[in-house]
Amino acid sequence: MRVSEKRILDAVAAVERHDANGIYLNNAHTIVRRNSVYPNCIDVLFWGQLIASITERCIGVSSCGHHTATTKARINLLLRKYAHTSIYQKDFVWYYSNGCEQIPFFDGVTFNRISMTQGALP
Repeated sequence: MRVSEKRILDAVAAVERHDANGIYLNNAHTIVRRNSVYPNCIDVLFWGQLIASITERCIGVSSCGHHTATTKARINLLLRKYAHTSIYQKDFVWYYSNGCEQIPFFDGVTFNRISMTQGALP
């Protein structure tokens, strides 16, 4: 795991433990912060774009239209940790799996922290 990835996960964990208020990580184009409107929600921003919202029950992710390797790596870092899944690319299209079939990825997909469901960002 890269140092920048470990810092992101450490920042999310600190916010979950309530060790941090407001912005906890503002480093390498990534911001981890407690949501100012919904205090039980943690936001992860990459280049100023909201790529993940994490609550106690789910994680919502979005590429914000930037289907780059780095955006996918940041999203996968969080999905592997909090939803035990990941997105992958095949023939320039992003997918995720529900265990039975491959499903095209779309911005705003929400994963339960135990199992997956589709829906809007929290």
